[in-house]
Amino acid sequence: MSEQIENFTLNKKAWLRYMARLIDMMVGSVVVAIIFMILFIIIVGVMAKVGIISVEVVFEIRNFLFEDGSGVLERTPSIVFATVSIFFYLFVEAKLISRYGTTPFKKLFGISIVDKNGGKISYKTSLTRAFMVWFRGLALSLPLLSIVTLILSYNRYTEQGTSPWDEENNLIVQHEQISDTRFFIGIIIFISILILNIVGSFS
Repeated sequence: MSEQIENFTLNKKAWLRYMARLIDMMVGSVVVAIIFMILFIIIVGVMAKVGIISVEVVFEIRNFLFEDGSGVLERTPSIVFATVSIFFYLFVEAKLISRYGTTPFKKLFGISIVDKNGGKISYKTSLTRAFMVWFRGLALSLPLLSIVTLILSYNRYTEQGTSPWDEENNLIVQHEQISDTRFFIGIIIFISILILNIVGSFS
């Protein structure tokens, strides 16, 4: 009976970790992409205002990036944007975990990451862990291949109670009790993101 309870607990924790990871990564990468775009527009605008580049160059840049049917952003596959955005997001995630021990949606699901002594982890360790998860656990978020690595990661965690990126970095993932309200909010966000991804892939 105790073994069944333990297996149920590990399965639940695995799903909580996966949902927190997906939401963090999807929302975080979109925010990072928006920030980069805003910064780019501001920088180009300032350069034009101080005379470093001409107004004509600004329009050329705009057409190069955004022109209907021929702009670089329109012709570039969405998976490329997603990969680049996630890459930069991981640096933000590593900073959040090294400073606060968690991320916004890990916090929602009651998840935090500490070292084996229960203390905060270094930025270097946090960044190493983030990229290990992305490479070995999510296969760079590549379609189909990421499903395989997710299944392997899930089986490993439910069998051994730990993941390689935590074990190899001497880290502990803590789970606190969360209210039903927090849980259902997380579920709604998770399902919404899945639906948006599916709709986006067919649009």
